Amino acid sequence: MSEPLLHVDGLRLEIATPRGTVVPSDDVSFAIAPGEVVGLVGESGSGKTMTALATIGMNPAACVRAAGRIVFDGRDVATAGEAELRRLRGGRIGYVAQDATTALNPVLRVGTQIVETLRAHLELDRATARERAVALLRAVGIPEPEARLKAYPHELSGGMRQRVAIAIAISCEPRLVIADEPTTALDVTVQAQVVDALVHSARERGAAVLLISHDLGLISAVTDRTLVMYAGRLIEQGATARVVRAPRHPYTAALLTATPRIRGEKAARLPAIPGRPPDLAAVPAGCRFAPRCAFARERCRAEEPRLDGDAPACWFPRPAPVAGGAPTPAPAPSAATAREEAGRV
Repeated sequence: MSEPLLHVDGLRLEIATPRGTVVPSDDVSFAIAPGEVVGLVGESGSGKTMTALATIGMNPAACVRAAGRIVFDGRDVATAGEAELRRLRGGRIGYVAQDATTALNPVLRVGTQIVETLRAHLELDRATARERAVALLRAVGIPEPEARLKAYPHELSGGMRQRVAIAIAISCEPRLVIADEPTTALDVTVQAQVVDALVHSARERGAAVLLISHDLGLISAVTDRTLVMYAGRLIEQGATARVVRAPRHPYTAALLTATPRIRGEKAARLPAIPGRPPDLAAVPAGCRFAPRCAFARERCRAEEPRLDGDAPACWFPRPAPVAGGAPTPAPAPSAATAREEAGRV
């Protein structure tokens, strides 16, 4: 991988609550190279959004960075002042929020919001900014872009609002685009169109993309590398093709199994991961996934494994794929482990 554009090293975020300290990101480290499309996947509440917001200095006031460094394009974000961060956001880093309905200003026309961004970061005159706004809407697949500039957000469909949010995010040709669940509340057909528009626009400009989602199927379709997050920690990472074809962490494998498929038995029940993620204010000892893992053993409940490069954070990972061949099947849990799990559930 070339010199990282974004390097997150040992990030730890803390939120003080009446129930105790919540740690949404705990010793999180990853890097994104220029032009790379990276997926960050995990269940709701795993810490994906907090991690992403920390990279642009936009965490809530109650969320404190207790440790770690975030370096973007050679500059430590923590040492940047508010004026520099404002130039960074929207200018060199584009951000697509989860819900375009709340991300867009409901009382301003779409054109006003795009033109305002362009003029703030690129110092364009109004006429030039408007021409560029039309081109941006056309680039993200919005029909009749000249007319859409005059529309208010509520006059557009959910898919169009999300495309407008993407247009704003890429308007100043940022070096990095962070898309946080950009397909929330959209139907499957529109999801594919929106993500394709985002990735295509970024690749045309040579920008890197961090695509956040709970849908590993969506991530697998467009990303180069995938990061899997669980309960505030990264637990697996690697080339997307490898992670999808031969996941090594039981949680990643469970996410893939729970992905709906078009083919297969029509009456087959969609598998679900038993249990629920741990309370981040009271994380259990040992592996955080152990209470939900059918392969957990005593060591898993006593010692916490750590991610080490492409080696997953698991004491008993699924075997690595053999070069040029199919991965070895994961061993079934022992009878004793199965009985223990059944009793615990």
